[in-house]
Amino acid sequence: RFDELGLTPTEIRLTGGGSKSKVWRQISADVFGVPVVGLATAEGASLGGAIQAAHVAGMGTYESLCGRLVTLDESTRCLPNPANTELYREKLERQTALTTTLHASGHL
Repeated sequence: RFDELGLTPTEIRLTGGGSKSKVWRQISADVFGVPVVGLATAEGASLGGAIQAAHVAGMGTYESLCGRLVTLDESTRCLPNPANTELYREKLERQTALTTTLHASGHL
């Protein structure tokens, strides 16, 4: 769905409870087809709020602030498994087709 929005992520950075799970990070990497890595800080939401406040206060662009303030925990990095990524793409195509059919028939 990122493609529909004109977005092509090259990496996903997870934060919060799910980011602590290797299984969840691997599933995310496989679904999106890009590497997934967790943040070094346990308080990603707070850090995000601080970055937004700094941006609004004119202290820098989001890119420059993130570059200075966000650190990654490389030990959490998961690379996508191409076979799994393809499987998830096939499942998404099937779900999309089924949803379209059900919606057109008035069942959704």
